[in-house]
Amino acid sequence: VNTLEFKNFFIILPDFSFKGMSLSTFKKKYPKTTGKEDFNLSILPKKFLKKNKEDILATLCEFTAKSIFNALRKNNHLALKSYIVSGGGAKNKYLIERLNSYLDNKVLSSEKIGLPVDAVESMAFAWLAYKKLNNIPTLIKTNNKTVKAVIGSISN
Repeated sequence: VNTLEFKNFFIILPDFSFKGMSLSTFKKKYPKTTGKEDFNLSILPKKFLKKNKEDILATLCEFTAKSIFNALRKNNHLALKSYIVSGGGAKNKYLIERLNSYLDNKVLSSEKIGLPVDAVESMAFAWLAYKKLNNIPTLIKTNNKTVKAVIGSISN
């Protein structure tokens, strides 16, 4: 079987999902950072891009949800009471639905705790940019230990 039927209106194309999870960025040790240098159109096979656009988007959304779940699992963060999301992804109802399927319906929008989804992301990036520009390490809990690292990159 090359496709998995889902919700009776589009398909998730597992061939890409499995190849996507084998990208080198997923093999790097934590803490790590990623961005457009790792995730851009060049990672998508031309054959994949010829598929139905709804199937492509559903597959990429599933890939995103699964990669978030895998990172939480790898860092022993599956026992949290809730997961608060913000930014553009918080507005993607399908992504939140897929995250909830992996995380036992514990995903909340930051709106639920009184923080506008767009404001949280901009505040977080401003704080992280300040720390990067001033070479201030961030504390990152990973696999039950805390690591200090200067995170982020400056792109043109």
